[in-house]
Amino acid sequence: MNFKLLLEKKKYRERITKEEFDQLIRGVITKSIPEYQLAALLMAIYFNGLDDDETFYLTEAMLNSGKRLSFDLHPLWDKHSTGGVGDKISLVIAPILAAFDIKVPMISGRGLGHTGGTIDKLESIPGFRSEIPIEQLPHLLDNSGFFIISQSDEIAPADRQLYALRDATQTVDSIPLIVASILSKKLAVNTDGIIIDVKCGGGAFMRSRREAETLASLLKKIGERFNRKVVTLITAMDQPLGRMVGNSLEVIESIEFLKGNYEPDTKELVVKMVQLITDRTDAEIDALIRSGRPLELMKRFIEAQGGNPEVVEDYSLLPQTPHRDEILSPSDGWIAEIDARRVGMMMVEMGGGRRKLGEVVDHRVGFEFLKKVGDRVERGETIALLHHPGQKPDGIDRIIRVTTGPVERRSIFLSPSSSPTSGAT
Repeated sequence: MNFKLLLEKKKYRERITKEEFDQLIRGVITKSIPEYQLAALLMAIYFNGLDDDETFYLTEAMLNSGKRLSFDLHPLWDKHSTGGVGDKISLVIAPILAAFDIKVPMISGRGLGHTGGTIDKLESIPGFRSEIPIEQLPHLLDNSGFFIISQSDEIAPADRQLYALRDATQTVDSIPLIVASILSKKLAVNTDGIIIDVKCGGGAFMRSRREAETLASLLKKIGERFNRKVVTLITAMDQPLGRMVGNSLEVIESIEFLKGNYEPDTKELVVKMVQLITDRTDAEIDALIRSGRPLELMKRFIEAQGGNPEVVEDYSLLPQTPHRDEILSPSDGWIAEIDARRVGMMMVEMGGGRRKLGEVVDHRVGFEFLKKVGDRVERGETIALLHHPGQKPDGIDRIIRVTTGPVERRSIFLSPSSSPTSGAT
């Protein structure tokens, strides 16, 4: 392949053909294309975009770069989030769906930049293994009703290589590249459908509502060209989701949720997702959780993937920081803002996130928010706890803003959510 010609085509906004995308991805896999040339192409795509056909061809080529997984158990659903701060929904919804006899084969990622990753959270559990041989996956589905594994060299390997370059070239937030990255992994499993939570706001990759709607629409459109049902919803990511931010802390909050101790925003999102897939009512979902069945499946899942299931009852088995400092309200008033992006960046500064792929994270560090936007506070009241290894990050006093007037509590949903299907875009 004449890569210079390919680069020139995208430089001048010309279309790349299916055959050229196939050759391109073969070159990525064989490492026959220099990284500096790939980086130049990613930047050209970032500025000049891909049309729907090009996005489909790129997704297909990346999907075909690895193996596909097929399971006989149905119904099969997968879930994905485009990334946020404190987003532990995968840990909660998988056992709940499994308890409703919906199998969930989930391939998840590690955190990068200011957003957390499901695999990092799970790997805070002593002994937990995210890399599982493909031949063992049917047993995991049969045993727990779900599994959550990391992307391997066998599934969409081209995506792993391109993602590292996208991070290095600041092209992670290119919408067609996001679509190809997500769907090349999710379509590798023969699910009946995929539900995708598109995060929008300061703590997300999609900052504006318009960007989020464009991404949600394209994910649905490309997924359906592969004859796959794709359900999307757009949710706010201006403040952290739930109370906890940090790998081991979010495991604790997820387990508490499965014990029936809900935070309002996480419950709102989990219930809506379950209702987008099933016809269950709020009361039925609540009754199922309080029956203990999802928690039991969570314990089975942890043990089946090598983790210590006793963490469900004994949180002291999880990594903990030696220091826990209070963050106090500077005045009387109402919480007007908790800056999710700044919180995420502080997580990176403390070692709880990573600046580039391959970095080791500190599973112990994080934040515990005792108050959320809209809550009333008094001067000197504890509004959050910082779990840190010894040195606090700069700017702690700037993550929470208190105002003198009442602040309206808003739904997490940015797309209509008045009925079980209207949250889909």
